[in-house]
Amino acid sequence: MRVRKPLLLSLGAMLLITGLSHGPAWARRDLKAYLEVSQVLDAERAGMTEVLTYSAASAGGDATFDGHRLQGQASYRYERRIPSNGKTNGGDNHNGLARGAYKLSENLKLDASALATRARNDLRNGIDSRNGSNQVYSVNIGPTLQTRAAMLDLNASYHLGYVNVDDPDEVTETGSILPTDRYDQSLRHKVQASVGMKPGDLPFGWTVSGNYDREDTDWLDQKSVNNEVRAQVLMPLNSTFALKGSVGYEDVEVGERRASFDASGVPLVDAKGRYIVDPTSPRVLSYDYRGLSYDAGFSWKPNPRLALDMSFGKNDGKTAINGALDYKISASIGLRASVSSGLDSFGRGLNNSLGRCSFGGTSGCLGNALSQISPYNSYSRRASLSLNGESGRWNGELGIGLSRRQYLVPASLDPFGIYRRSQNDYWVQANLARKIGDSGTIASGIYAGTSNPLIGRAFKQTNFGANMSYNRAITHRLSGVTSLGYSTSHQKSGDTFSTASARVGMRYDFRPDGKRSSYVYRTLWIFGPSIPIDAGPRILLR
Repeated sequence: MRVRKPLLLSLGAMLLITGLSHGPAWARRDLKAYLEVSQVLDAERAGMTEVLTYSAASAGGDATFDGHRLQGQASYRYERRIPSNGKTNGGDNHNGLARGAYKLSENLKLDASALATRARNDLRNGIDSRNGSNQVYSVNIGPTLQTRAAMLDLNASYHLGYVNVDDPDEVTETGSILPTDRYDQSLRHKVQASVGMKPGDLPFGWTVSGNYDREDTDWLDQKSVNNEVRAQVLMPLNSTFALKGSVGYEDVEVGERRASFDASGVPLVDAKGRYIVDPTSPRVLSYDYRGLSYDAGFSWKPNPRLALDMSFGKNDGKTAINGALDYKISASIGLRASVSSGLDSFGRGLNNSLGRCSFGGTSGCLGNALSQISPYNSYSRRASLSLNGESGRWNGELGIGLSRRQYLVPASLDPFGIYRRSQNDYWVQANLARKIGDSGTIASGIYAGTSNPLIGRAFKQTNFGANMSYNRAITHRLSGVTSLGYSTSHQKSGDTFSTASARVGMRYDFRPDGKRSSYVYRTLWIFGPSIPIDAGPRILLR
């Protein structure tokens, strides 16, 4: 499997969505673009202090469209770094998010989403170090059918998901730092179909469904397949409370081929640190389950502001607890709590998370999908709580969470037990912003948490970061932007990595309607044990 030019693929999906905006069935659209130049100073400390400076030239745009057939949003930013002094690497950064749906007919629509950002492949260099971070691209696209035949509800969907981690640099490992596995790309096919009836003609609702989910990853020619059939029943007891349950059969397999080894028994890697596959080796299963899956739970919605959904059972051969609480405290303040568990991978987790992303703030849509790039499948248990809202000129959000992963590491790659079989992460994050007058905005964010690299038991980290930014309109289209940031990472081994940064820049906005863009300029912290998408300000909080 090889897909060329991942950047063009990701941006192509974004342009496809925005390009449809020229169709005739338009109700409302909002397009805007900007250019920006800035100067950045970074002071990094890892044993000794080094001051680095670079210039940055950026261009980006935002689009919102809402019509009879097409709805969607897209935001994209490109930044080119130009080193001034120190060891700062020049290069390109792409950050963007797009989601859209095109109504092909009354019952058939085409969904598409795309993401471009940066994420960590190795946490051992500190959370703000660009050594060990990579550009990530993800695309998810496919049709969804929802229709009725007599009293039956019929649903079917197919989604194609693609994830690519761009790793252009050669890997050289020195000192006592152990090499880490390198993720390349994955291709996913997911097919779902169901037939059922809602409560009404019968005192209960029922659904029979089938699911096929396959992911192929370049790493060791890995293949993950999940086949499942399931029957579900929903029994309303009154207008606000219902019991539910399901039972099914699933066939889950995760397997990979062996790596090639040299004469001394060391796995062979290519110039980019990826294992070289032994094409003659059979695929060995690292996870294999065939058997029953089941769950039981309830749904409770006493009023339009509160909804609780919980289920308990067995899935993927393990005990599973899944649920969500949504509470609209007021018209502008919302609370959400969730717990989930299941077999997952970096690629599938990122594809699934894209479907939850929206453009009203971060709101934890990516969960901890970008916490660490890993080629290994894992069984994960996650819990999170988020609160977001606005009042007058203020808006903010608060989130806390934890996750536990049990990695499926092939025994042939870990004869000395250097890999973690489990990983626990905890995090808390808060963001707050305020408009100042008609032309200024100040914003701040704070983050703390723990993170564990998959390899090397001495590298468990405690991370902390804070940032603040201020922007002000100078003229109708021209704005000045400034930001300050600090992050530190303390490892169990005793090493500490710290970075302080400052940015000053100018931004010019283009809008077809001539209005000045209103935005909050700040660093976007990914919800979860992660890092900022980049060292500088990034995606906008509307």
